[in-house]
Amino acid sequence: MAPSKQIMIIDDDPQISSMIAMYFENEGYAVRAFLSATQALMEIKKSKPNLIILDVMMPDMNGLDALKQIKALDSKIPVILLTGLHDESKAKEAFENHALDYITKPIDMNYLMNIVNSQLA
Repeated sequence: MAPSKQIMIIDDDPQISSMIAMYFENEGYAVRAFLSATQALMEIKKSKPNLIILDVMMPDMNGLDALKQIKALDSKIPVILLTGLHDESKAKEAFENHALDYITKPIDMNYLMNIVNSQLA
């Protein structure tokens, strides 16, 4: 059996992080969740995930800044941004920095799963 695709979730809300993790684990993905962008960036340097789901608003680092650092480490890692804010300028900035998608909360898990599956198939 082929090894599972690795998904990294970076969200400072433990409830959202664990909900997303359980959803993708149930679909057969290997998931690692981080509550801190700084901590996740250190891990990305060691082992690169196949895809990252990243919250925009976090206390230690803005998700858009984290996106830029992730892309500097490896421009090929697809990153999906999650946000509670409907802010077109932030969405534009996310896409300018090569985000795969920019999804507002509450999260439509079927939509998120379709994006991930299409990227990692």
